[in-house]
Amino acid sequence: MAVAEKTLALWERRFRAPISFLPTWAPDAPDRCVYASNEAGVWQVFAWDPATGERRQVTAEPVGVTDGTPSLDGREVFWFADDTGDEAGRWLAQPFAGGETRRLFPTIPNGWNEAPGAGAGCRRARAQQP
Repeated sequence: MAVAEKTLALWERRFRAPISFLPTWAPDAPDRCVYASNEAGVWQVFAWDPATGERRQVTAEPVGVTDGTPSLDGREVFWFADDTGDEAGRWLAQPFAGGETRRLFPTIPNGWNEAPGAGAGCRRARAQQP
């Protein structure tokens, strides 16, 4: 706890306490968890290994990130990066233990998290008629 926080009244510290979402476990690696927390001052994604107790901040996005998930095998952490807060961005991936961040879908242009087909330059595939 920072010195300034120690001088705050107990009721005020309660309202400033960090909040974390429940973790998401990798189905094939239950000791690989990902969760979001505002403990860094803005919402970011964290990787946590409950077996060792180790955890680390994965993202450092300026507008924050609330959605992150581990890959099925637990080797990577995925999140949607939105640089400006306009809800348009791209999916990124980073090894669970840390390392270089890469674009998860490098050939897909930036778009919206819930509707990638709505992004500029994307077109919906037409269903084939029987």
